[in-house]
Amino acid sequence: MCVAFLPACASAPINHFKDFAKAGEAFVDAQAMFLDNAGSAAIDTDSATLLQSHDALNANERKNAVLKSNALLRERLVILSDIASHGRLLRSYFEALSDLADSDAASSIGKASEGIVDSLGKLSSKIKSAKLGDAPIGDLVGGVIPLVVGQFQLAALEHELKTRGPIIERELATQRAAMVAVRDIMKVDLQAQLNLAETADVDRPYISDTVPSDWSSRRKDILEAQLALGAADSAVTAVDHLTQSFVALTENRFSISDLPALVDDINQMATLLEKLHQGTN
Repeated sequence: MCVAFLPACASAPINHFKDFAKAGEAFVDAQAMFLDNAGSAAIDTDSATLLQSHDALNANERKNAVLKSNALLRERLVILSDIASHGRLLRSYFEALSDLADSDAASSIGKASEGIVDSLGKLSSKIKSAKLGDAPIGDLVGGVIPLVVGQFQLAALEHELKTRGPIIERELATQRAAMVAVRDIMKVDLQAQLNLAETADVDRPYISDTVPSDWSSRRKDILEAQLALGAADSAVTAVDHLTQSFVALTENRFSISDLPALVDDINQMATLLEKLHQGTN
């Protein structure tokens, strides 16, 4: 997946809101794939761990191990699903802002945005209390970014940003915290998978008497996937750039030039997933 945006008229706030909504949509689409891969990585790594310990355990120990692992994985998948849902709600809010900037139906759109924000708050509380690792995600939420809402020709738009802009800034902070937690645990899971793949597909075949015909290409895929793990940071910096763009939009100083960094993060996320797919399959 490669994302790009066409230049918009820099003097038209309506276009600014549309461009930002498109960027938010692109981020959420990339995030959905990232979270899906994080869930798959957790399952695959846990399955590999269970298989490694299988022979050393008796039947009762195996039963307890797999039931405990299943329960923990279900919890993990629910958290990842909640984070994805939270992202989709943010996308809906950005689309509502875009509609508000380009519509006379301020009352109905404002009511819709109020409902979205209420749903965000409920989901945010659940996400912040969840754990991906040792600490709750809420412990990773950063400090408040003060917003100075700019002046807009549409009073309803300005009112919306003054009323709910600070709330959305906090929801973006929750998204960032969640993606930090996902990134960290995904790196651990994927590195474990790649270590196993390297041992099974690279080291052992080469040590044996007969080297498979695809050994060189498999080795390349695995080593490149290990290198690509660093690109997982793009999932966090994408939220940073999305937040910076939202703050600029709210303060009426947004420019299309604010988006390339976000677009680059999104494209890095897509490249990472492609490399990891090649290395772990």
